[in-house]
Amino acid sequence: MLRFALRFFSIVLVCSVLLRIDAVVFRYAVVNRLDRRVAQVVAWTLRLGGGNVTTFHSTITYRSSQFEISPECTGLEVFVLLVAAIVAFATRWGNRFRALGVAIPLLMVVNVIRMVTLVWVGPRWYEGLRYGHEYVWPFVVVTTTLAIWLHWAERVTREPGHPLRR
Repeated sequence: MLRFALRFFSIVLVCSVLLRIDAVVFRYAVVNRLDRRVAQVVAWTLRLGGGNVTTFHSTITYRSSQFEISPECTGLEVFVLLVAAIVAFATRWGNRFRALGVAIPLLMVVNVIRMVTLVWVGPRWYEGLRYGHEYVWPFVVVTTTLAIWLHWAERVTREPGHPLRR
């Protein structure tokens, strides 16, 4: 357990330092690019539903309302925690890579659904947007992240010969 905690927090620390370097040295070059891509995906998804949506950089305009996709909106912090938890867990690297190949896209889909619903609800019901943004979706995203990791960790520990198998 101590080894997992040390690995986990080391990975989180390294990722935090890299994000800080992006902010200070590169003036958010990587994060801003991610913000713009996420805004484009959200706008594209809304267009699939027939919405009249435009984007400019990381700003989405929908039904005369504007939504700024900030670094916090991309879910980057939650992705870092999930990747750190998977990589820090005691198992074979093949298991880790398979988990990352499924978990990251799954979490991306959840995050896009989160943003699409917030942008869709926003112009129609401001209090719903605020409540969903501050309470509902943070709970759903964190719970989903934890559920993904727990499901994977439980499956991995069932393998014969795993050090945590009982």
